[in-house]
Amino acid sequence: MRVLFDARCIGDELSAMRVYIRELLRRLPALAPDWTWHVLVRDNATARSLVAEAGMDGFQNVAFEMLPYGFTSFVGNARLAALLVRRRCDIYFSPMVVNSFLAFGGFRGACRAAVVAVHGNPTHGYGGPFRVLARRFCLSRAVAGCAAVIADSATLRDGLISMLRLHRSARSKLRMVYGGASEAFEAIRRPSCDGRTPTVLYVGCDKPHKNLATLVRAFAELKRRGGRALHLLIVCDDPSRGTRGLVRDLGIADDVSFVSVAGSRELAIAYGEAAMLVSPSGHEGFSLPIVEAMAAGTPIICCDEASRDEISQGAAIHAQPSDEHALCDAMERMLADDGIRAECVRRGRERARDFSWDKTAEETLRVFSEAAVGGKEAR
Repeated sequence: MRVLFDARCIGDELSAMRVYIRELLRRLPALAPDWTWHVLVRDNATARSLVAEAGMDGFQNVAFEMLPYGFTSFVGNARLAALLVRRRCDIYFSPMVVNSFLAFGGFRGACRAAVVAVHGNPTHGYGGPFRVLARRFCLSRAVAGCAAVIADSATLRDGLISMLRLHRSARSKLRMVYGGASEAFEAIRRPSCDGRTPTVLYVGCDKPHKNLATLVRAFAELKRRGGRALHLLIVCDDPSRGTRGLVRDLGIADDVSFVSVAGSRELAIAYGEAAMLVSPSGHEGFSLPIVEAMAAGTPIICCDEASRDEISQGAAIHAQPSDEHALCDAMERMLADDGIRAECVRRGRERARDFSWDKTAEETLRVFSEAAVGGKEAR
Protein backbone atom coordinates (compact mmCIF):
# COMPACT_ATOMS: atom_id res chain seq x y z
CA MET A 1 0.00 0.00 0.00
CA ARG A 2 1.23 3.48 -0.88
CA VAL A 3 -0.02 6.52 1.03
CA LEU A 4 0.51 10.19 0.18
CA PHE A 5 0.32 12.06 3.49
CA ASP A 6 -0.22 15.77 2.74
CA ALA A 7 1.58 17.81 5.42
CA ARG A 8 1.76 21.11 3.53
CA CYS A 9 -0.55 22.81 6.05
CA ILE A 10 2.12 23.12 8.74
CA GLY A 11 4.75 25.80 9.18
CA ASP A 12 7.40 26.57 11.75
CA GLU A 13 5.01 27.27 14.64
CA LEU A 14 4.05 24.67 17.23
CA SER A 15 0.35 24.31 16.36
CA ALA A 16 -2.19 21.60 17.15
CA MET A 17 -2.07 20.59 13.49
CA ARG A 18 1.71 20.21 13.61
CA VAL A 19 1.46 18.06 16.73
CA TYR A 20 -1.22 15.89 15.09
CA ILE A 21 0.88 15.35 11.96
CA ARG A 22 4.10 14.78 13.90
CA GLU A 23 2.59 12.20 16.24
CA LEU A 24 0.98 10.27 13.39
CA LEU A 25 4.20 10.25 11.36
CA ARG A 26 6.11 9.08 14.43
CA ARG A 27 3.94 5.94 14.56
CA LEU A 28 2.24 5.10 11.25
CA PRO A 29 5.34 3.94 9.30
CA ALA A 30 6.27 1.60 12.17
CA LEU A 31 2.72 0.24 12.42
CA ALA A 32 2.65 -0.53 8.69
CA PRO A 33 6.28 -1.29 7.73
CA ASP A 34 5.24 -2.93 4.46
CA TRP A 35 3.47 0.26 3.32
CA THR A 36 5.24 3.12 1.58
CA TRP A 37 4.62 6.55 3.06
CA HIS A 38 5.11 9.62 0.85
CA VAL A 39 5.04 12.76 3.00
CA LEU A 40 4.21 15.93 1.08
CA VAL A 41 5.74 19.18 2.41
CA ARG A 42 6.41 22.64 1.02
CA ASP A 43 10.16 22.75 1.54
CA ASN A 44 13.22 20.87 2.73
CA ALA A 45 13.33 22.74 6.04
CA THR A 46 9.91 21.38 7.02
CA ALA A 47 11.00 17.87 6.04
CA ARG A 48 14.14 18.10 8.17
CA SER A 49 12.25 19.41 11.19
CA LEU A 50 9.60 16.67 10.92
CA VAL A 51 12.29 13.99 10.69
CA ALA A 52 13.95 15.37 13.82
CA GLU A 53 10.74 15.89 15.82
CA ALA A 54 9.12 12.58 14.89
CA GLY A 55 12.32 10.50 15.13
CA MET A 56 11.91 9.25 11.56
CA ASP A 57 15.59 8.74 10.74
CA GLY A 58 15.32 4.95 10.90
CA PHE A 59 12.23 4.59 8.71
CA GLN A 60 13.14 3.05 5.37
CA ASN A 61 9.55 3.17 4.12
CA VAL A 62 9.20 6.99 4.25
CA ALA A 63 9.97 9.38 1.40
CA PHE A 64 9.48 13.14 1.36
CA GLU A 65 8.03 14.94 -1.63
CA MET A 66 8.23 18.70 -2.19
CA LEU A 67 5.30 20.72 -3.51
CA PRO A 68 5.65 24.46 -2.82
CA TYR A 69 1.99 25.30 -3.43
CA GLY A 70 -0.94 25.88 -1.09
CA PHE A 71 -4.20 23.96 -0.92
CA THR A 72 -5.99 26.38 -3.25
CA SER A 73 -3.39 26.53 -6.02
CA PHE A 74 -4.62 25.19 -9.39
CA VAL A 75 -1.04 24.54 -10.48
CA GLY A 76 -0.36 22.77 -7.19
CA ASN A 77 -3.47 20.62 -7.58
CA ALA A 78 -2.46 19.56 -11.09
CA ARG A 79 1.02 18.63 -9.89
CA LEU A 80 -0.41 16.80 -6.90
CA ALA A 81 -2.62 14.66 -9.15
CA ALA A 82 0.38 13.89 -11.35
CA LEU A 83 2.43 12.95 -8.29
CA LEU A 84 -0.25 10.52 -7.10
CA VAL A 85 -0.21 8.80 -10.48
CA ARG A 86 3.56 8.79 -10.77
CA ARG A 87 4.06 7.29 -7.30
CA ARG A 88 1.16 4.86 -7.84
CA CYS A 89 -0.39 5.89 -4.54
CA ASP A 90 -3.41 4.03 -3.21
CA ILE A 91 -4.50 6.60 -0.61
CA TYR A 92 -4.34 10.37 -0.44
CA PHE A 93 -4.66 11.72 3.12
CA SER A 94 -5.29 15.36 3.94
CA PRO A 95 -5.36 16.44 7.61
CA MET A 96 -7.11 19.64 6.48
CA VAL A 97 -10.62 19.73 5.01
CA VAL A 98 -10.31 23.22 3.44
CA ASN A 99 -8.59 21.74 0.42
CA SER A 100 -9.62 22.51 -3.15
CA PHE A 101 -7.98 19.29 -4.37
CA LEU A 102 -10.58 17.38 -2.36
CA ALA A 103 -13.41 19.81 -3.05
CA PHE A 104 -13.08 19.48 -6.82
CA GLY A 105 -12.29 15.77 -6.85
CA GLY A 106 -8.73 16.07 -8.13
CA PHE A 107 -7.86 12.70 -6.62
CA ARG A 108 -10.42 10.77 -8.71
CA GLY A 109 -8.54 8.52 -11.09
CA ALA A 110 -5.24 9.47 -9.49
CA CYS A 111 -5.53 7.14 -6.49
CA ARG A 112 -7.81 4.46 -5.09
CA ALA A 113 -9.26 6.50 -2.20
CA ALA A 114 -8.99 9.80 -0.35
CA VAL A 115 -9.28 10.32 3.41
CA VAL A 116 -9.64 13.67 5.16
CA ALA A 117 -9.45 14.65 8.85
CA VAL A 118 -11.75 17.34 10.24
CA HIS A 119 -10.64 19.06 13.46
CA GLY A 120 -13.51 21.46 13.97
CA ASN A 121 -16.69 22.67 12.34
CA PRO A 122 -15.41 24.72 9.38
CA THR A 123 -18.48 26.95 9.44
CA HIS A 124 -17.65 28.19 12.94
CA GLY A 125 -14.91 30.63 13.69
CA TYR A 126 -13.38 33.49 11.81
CA GLY A 127 -13.83 35.16 8.43
CA GLY A 128 -16.72 36.77 6.63
CA PRO A 129 -19.70 35.10 4.94
CA PHE A 130 -17.71 34.24 1.80
CA ARG A 131 -15.07 32.33 3.78
CA VAL A 132 -17.73 30.49 5.74
CA LEU A 133 -19.47 29.45 2.52
CA ALA A 134 -16.15 28.38 0.98
CA ARG A 135 -15.30 26.25 4.01
CA ARG A 136 -18.75 24.66 4.02
CA PHE A 137 -18.45 23.93 0.30
CA CYS A 138 -15.09 22.23 0.83
CA LEU A 139 -16.51 20.19 3.70
CA SER A 140 -19.61 19.00 1.84
CA ARG A 141 -17.63 18.12 -1.29
CA ALA A 142 -14.97 16.30 0.70
CA VAL A 143 -17.58 14.23 2.55
CA ALA A 144 -19.23 13.39 -0.77
CA GLY A 145 -16.01 12.41 -2.53
CA CYS A 146 -13.76 10.89 0.11
CA ALA A 147 -13.86 7.24 1.11
CA ALA A 148 -13.58 8.20 4.80
CA VAL A 149 -13.76 11.32 6.95
CA ILE A 150 -12.04 11.37 10.35
CA ALA A 151 -13.68 13.57 13.01
CA ASP A 152 -11.75 14.06 16.24
CA SER A 153 -14.75 13.89 18.59
CA ALA A 154 -18.18 12.31 18.64
CA THR A 155 -19.68 15.77 19.07
CA LEU A 156 -18.03 16.96 15.87
CA ARG A 157 -18.98 13.82 13.96
CA ASP A 158 -22.63 14.08 14.99
CA GLY A 159 -22.65 17.82 14.29
CA LEU A 160 -21.35 17.29 10.75
CA ILE A 161 -23.96 14.61 10.11
CA SER A 162 -26.72 16.96 11.28
CA MET A 163 -25.43 20.06 9.51
CA LEU A 164 -24.93 18.33 6.16
CA ARG A 165 -28.09 16.19 6.53
CA LEU A 166 -26.19 13.10 5.53
CA HIS A 167 -28.04 9.96 4.51
CA ARG A 168 -27.06 6.57 5.88
CA SER A 169 -24.42 5.66 3.31
CA ALA A 170 -22.67 9.02 3.72
CA ARG A 171 -22.86 8.80 7.53
CA SER A 172 -20.91 5.55 7.42
CA LYS A 173 -17.91 7.46 6.06
CA LEU A 174 -17.54 9.54 9.22
CA ARG A 175 -15.21 7.91 11.71
CA MET A 176 -14.42 9.25 15.16
CA VAL A 177 -10.73 9.15 16.16
CA TYR A 178 -9.55 11.11 19.20
CA GLY A 179 -6.18 12.79 19.40
CA GLY A 180 -3.77 12.13 22.25
CA ALA A 181 -1.30 13.64 24.67
CA SER A 182 2.47 13.28 24.54
CA GLU A 183 4.30 11.41 27.29
CA ALA A 184 6.05 14.70 28.07
CA PHE A 185 2.87 15.98 29.72
CA GLU A 186 2.23 12.83 31.74
CA ALA A 187 5.76 12.90 33.18
CA ILE A 188 5.65 16.50 34.39
CA ARG A 189 6.08 17.09 38.11
CA ARG A 190 4.19 20.06 39.42
CA PRO A 191 6.17 22.32 41.78
CA SER A 192 4.69 23.62 45.00
CA CYS A 193 2.62 26.80 44.54
CA ASP A 194 3.39 28.05 48.04
CA GLY A 195 4.68 31.61 47.91
CA ARG A 196 4.45 31.78 44.11
CA THR A 197 2.32 34.10 41.99
CA PRO A 198 -0.52 32.00 40.54
CA THR A 199 -0.33 31.74 36.76
CA VAL A 200 -3.38 31.56 34.52
CA LEU A 201 -2.38 29.78 31.30
CA TYR A 202 -3.80 30.09 27.79
CA VAL A 203 -2.53 27.87 24.96
CA GLY A 204 -3.69 28.37 21.39
CA CYS A 205 -3.95 30.80 18.51
CA ASP A 206 -5.52 34.26 18.51
CA LYS A 207 -8.40 33.83 16.09
CA PRO A 208 -11.75 35.46 16.94
CA HIS A 209 -13.55 32.21 17.80
CA LYS A 210 -10.93 31.45 20.46
CA ASN A 211 -12.30 34.34 22.61
CA LEU A 212 -8.86 35.33 23.87
CA ALA A 213 -10.05 38.92 24.37
CA THR A 214 -12.74 37.60 26.72
CA LEU A 215 -10.07 35.91 28.82
CA VAL A 216 -7.97 39.09 28.95
CA ARG A 217 -10.95 41.10 30.19
CA ALA A 218 -11.88 38.41 32.72
CA PHE A 219 -8.31 38.34 34.02
CA ALA A 220 -8.30 42.13 34.42
CA GLU A 221 -11.56 41.90 36.39
CA LEU A 222 -10.09 39.14 38.55
CA LYS A 223 -7.13 41.40 39.35
CA ARG A 224 -9.47 44.22 40.33
CA ARG A 225 -11.62 41.99 42.52
CA GLY A 226 -8.89 40.36 44.52
CA GLY A 227 -6.10 42.89 44.51
CA ARG A 228 -3.64 39.99 44.53
CA ALA A 229 -0.60 39.16 42.45
CA LEU A 230 -1.60 37.12 39.39
CA HIS A 231 0.08 36.33 36.09
CA LEU A 232 -1.52 35.55 32.72
CA LEU A 233 0.73 33.51 30.41
CA ILE A 234 -0.46 33.45 26.79
CA VAL A 235 1.28 30.76 24.74
CA CYS A 236 0.59 31.95 21.22
CA ASP A 237 2.86 32.25 18.19
CA ASP A 238 1.14 35.28 16.67
CA PRO A 239 -0.98 37.33 19.11
CA SER A 240 -2.95 40.05 17.35
CA ARG A 241 -2.40 43.77 17.72
CA GLY A 242 -5.89 43.99 19.12
CA THR A 243 -5.08 41.60 21.97
CA ARG A 244 -1.81 43.34 22.79
CA GLY A 245 -3.58 46.70 22.67
CA LEU A 246 -6.33 45.45 24.97
CA VAL A 247 -3.74 44.33 27.53
CA ARG A 248 -2.23 47.82 27.49
CA ASP A 249 -5.59 49.59 27.65
CA LEU A 250 -6.68 47.55 30.68
CA GLY A 251 -3.47 48.44 32.52
CA ILE A 252 -2.31 44.84 33.01
CA ALA A 253 0.75 44.80 30.75
CA ASP A 254 3.04 44.03 33.71
CA ASP A 255 0.93 40.99 34.59
CA VAL A 256 0.65 39.42 31.12
CA SER A 257 3.31 37.57 29.11
CA PHE A 258 3.15 36.48 25.48
CA VAL A 259 5.44 33.58 24.58
CA SER A 260 5.88 30.98 21.86
CA VAL A 261 7.30 27.56 22.66
CA ALA A 262 9.61 25.41 20.57
CA GLY A 263 8.41 21.95 21.59
CA SER A 264 6.41 19.70 23.88
CA ARG A 265 8.94 19.85 26.71
CA GLU A 266 8.72 23.65 27.05
CA LEU A 267 4.94 23.49 26.83
CA ALA A 268 4.82 20.77 29.48
CA ILE A 269 6.78 23.02 31.84
CA ALA A 270 4.23 25.81 31.27
CA TYR A 271 1.38 23.44 32.13
CA GLY A 272 3.24 22.22 35.20
CA GLU A 273 3.81 25.72 36.57
CA ALA A 274 0.26 26.99 35.90
CA ALA A 275 -2.43 27.25 38.57
CA MET A 276 -5.00 26.56 35.84
CA LEU A 277 -5.51 26.37 32.09
CA VAL A 278 -8.29 28.58 30.74
CA SER A 279 -9.73 27.68 27.33
CA PRO A 280 -12.39 30.29 26.47
CA SER A 281 -13.19 29.14 22.92
CA GLY A 282 -16.85 28.48 22.18
CA HIS A 283 -16.28 26.11 19.25
CA GLU A 284 -13.83 23.21 19.23
CA GLY A 285 -13.69 19.75 17.76
CA PHE A 286 -11.25 18.15 20.16
CA SER A 287 -9.11 20.74 22.01
CA LEU A 288 -5.60 19.40 22.37
CA PRO A 289 -4.66 21.85 25.19
CA ILE A 290 -7.42 20.42 27.41
CA VAL A 291 -6.12 16.87 26.99
CA GLU A 292 -2.53 17.99 27.56
CA ALA A 293 -3.53 19.90 30.69
CA MET A 294 -5.41 16.89 32.07
CA ALA A 295 -2.35 14.70 31.47
CA ALA A 296 -0.14 17.27 33.20
CA GLY A 297 -2.43 17.55 36.23
CA THR A 298 -3.38 21.17 35.50
CA PRO A 299 -6.89 22.26 36.57
CA ILE A 300 -9.05 23.43 33.66
CA ILE A 301 -11.64 26.11 33.04
CA CYS A 302 -13.37 25.95 29.68
CA CYS A 303 -16.50 27.19 27.99
CA ASP A 304 -19.72 25.25 28.36
CA GLU A 305 -19.85 23.51 24.99
CA ALA A 306 -20.69 19.95 23.95
CA SER A 307 -17.27 18.78 22.75
CA ARG A 308 -15.63 20.18 25.89
CA ASP A 309 -18.03 18.17 28.05
CA GLU A 310 -17.24 15.08 25.98
CA ILE A 311 -13.47 15.50 26.34
CA SER A 312 -13.20 16.71 29.96
CA GLN A 313 -16.02 14.59 31.49
CA GLY A 314 -16.20 16.38 34.82
CA ALA A 315 -12.52 17.36 34.99
CA ALA A 316 -13.15 21.07 34.39
CA ILE A 317 -15.13 24.06 35.62
CA HIS A 318 -17.35 25.43 32.85
CA ALA A 319 -18.39 28.96 31.99
CA GLN A 320 -20.60 30.45 29.29
CA PRO A 321 -18.77 31.42 26.06
CA SER A 322 -17.99 35.13 25.65
CA ASP A 323 -19.16 35.90 29.22
CA GLU A 324 -16.17 37.56 30.87
CA HIS A 325 -17.90 37.86 34.24
CA ALA A 326 -18.73 34.13 34.33
CA LEU A 327 -15.16 33.35 33.32
CA CYS A 328 -13.86 35.60 36.08
CA ASP A 329 -16.14 33.88 38.60
CA ALA A 330 -14.84 30.49 37.52
CA MET A 331 -11.19 31.54 37.86
CA GLU A 332 -11.88 33.06 41.28
CA ARG A 333 -13.56 29.84 42.38
CA MET A 334 -10.66 27.72 41.14
CA LEU A 335 -8.12 29.82 43.02
CA ALA A 336 -10.13 29.89 46.24
CA ASP A 337 -11.26 26.26 46.57
CA ASP A 338 -8.52 23.69 47.12
CA GLY A 339 -11.06 20.85 47.06
CA ILE A 340 -12.41 21.75 43.62
CA ARG A 341 -8.88 22.18 42.28
CA ALA A 342 -7.80 18.77 43.61
CA GLU A 343 -10.92 17.08 42.21
CA CYS A 344 -10.30 18.62 38.77
CA VAL A 345 -6.74 17.31 38.83
CA ARG A 346 -7.79 13.82 39.92
CA ARG A 347 -10.54 13.50 37.32
CA GLY A 348 -8.32 15.03 34.66
CA ARG A 349 -5.51 12.54 35.15
CA GLU A 350 -8.01 9.67 35.04
CA ARG A 351 -9.67 10.98 31.88
CA ALA A 352 -6.31 11.65 30.18
CA ARG A 353 -5.61 7.89 30.18
CA ASP A 354 -8.31 7.55 27.51
CA PHE A 355 -6.28 9.63 25.04
CA SER A 356 -3.19 8.10 23.48
CA TRP A 357 -1.33 8.93 20.27
CA ASP A 358 -0.61 5.21 19.90
CA LYS A 359 -4.36 4.55 19.84
CA THR A 360 -4.89 7.49 17.47
CA ALA A 361 -2.36 6.07 15.01
CA GLU A 362 -3.78 2.54 15.22
CA GLU A 363 -7.34 3.72 14.57
CA THR A 364 -6.20 6.03 11.76
CA LEU A 365 -4.36 3.16 10.08
CA ARG A 366 -7.54 1.08 10.33
CA VAL A 367 -9.47 3.86 8.59
CA PHE A 368 -6.87 3.93 5.80
CA SER A 369 -7.05 0.15 5.36
CA GLU A 370 -10.84 0.15 5.20
CA ALA A 371 -10.90 3.13 2.83
CA ALA A 372 -8.56 1.33 0.44
CA VAL A 373 -10.95 -1.61 0.13
CA GLY A 374 -14.11 0.45 -0.10
CA GLY A 375 -14.81 1.27 3.56
CA LYS A 376 -16.92 -0.43 6.20
CA GLU A 377 -19.79 0.60 8.42
CA ALA A 378 -18.76 3.35 10.85
CA ARG A 379 -18.56 2.13 14.41
